[in-house]
Amino acid sequence: MKRKLAMAAMIPLLAASTCWAVRGYLFTDLDTYIKHGKQIVLAEALESGNPDKHEDGLYVAKVKVSKVLAGKTRLGKLQIYTIYPLSRGELYLLYSSSDPPDFQSTSELSVVSVPNGFDVKRLNGKSLKQQLVVIFEASRSQMSRDLRMGQKQYELLGKAIAP
Repeated sequence: MKRKLAMAAMIPLLAASTCWAVRGYLFTDLDTYIKHGKQIVLAEALESGNPDKHEDGLYVAKVKVSKVLAGKTRLGKLQIYTIYPLSRGELYLLYSSSDPPDFQSTSELSVVSVPNGFDVKRLNGKSLKQQLVVIFEASRSQMSRDLRMGQKQYELLGKAIAP
């Protein structure tokens, strides 16, 4: 009986040893975000894998880092692991809670689209927190415009297909 209980207790340990851990954090506040962010960069998406081809949703994307906000990431090409889609040629704020050379963008707000025409010089002379606020405000503003336009198009399409 004791042997069966011991064997049953070992099953979860054996199963756990074969799993890959993808670390990600839920966003709570900006100070915690900064505290856990070991690498925060601005980068252009060069190649984006297809998340639908992977069971766990984690895929490889290639980016070109143009500005390092935090951490020791080098400028230039970088391979990242993410669960979020990236569009080739778009600029993103990328966030990772893992140490270099690994770069995992799996946390909330770890892949934030930076609007076209965003002037990176606006970040000069600002603290990390201030830089993030400027980027998040610009992204949020663009998202608000996109939502309004999408809502209007949604309504017009409804009219177009109404009997």
